[in-house]
Amino acid sequence: MLARIRFAYSARTKPGERVYSLDPNQFTAINSQGAAYSAPLLAAAPKPELRAALHSGDSVEGWVAFEVPHNNRSPLMMFQPYTGSVFNEGGASFFKLYQSSAVVPSGPPRR
Repeated sequence: MLARIRFAYSARTKPGERVYSLDPNQFTAINSQGAAYSAPLLAAAPKPELRAALHSGDSVEGWVAFEVPHNNRSPLMMFQPYTGSVFNEGGASFFKLYQSSAVVPSGPPRR
């Protein structure tokens, strides 16, 4: 599964004071019980890869690849902001990797 992500960095400190390193390894696909899926083994990362050094106010867009079983109809993406960093200033954020389908009633409307 590929996810195209637009990431905007907005620091609470003075602009330019801190550079935030964004890396695809900060994103993990998980199931609804929170179990992580293994990262896919790819010959080449999709381009543009989601990797950047961001200052406050910067944004970047890129692809992240996940390996998700076909039978998982509601996978989630976990973003860990400080993976591989000496800073640990917050927990993970979770996003749906699927679109909810609208329920369409069958038959004529009831009166």
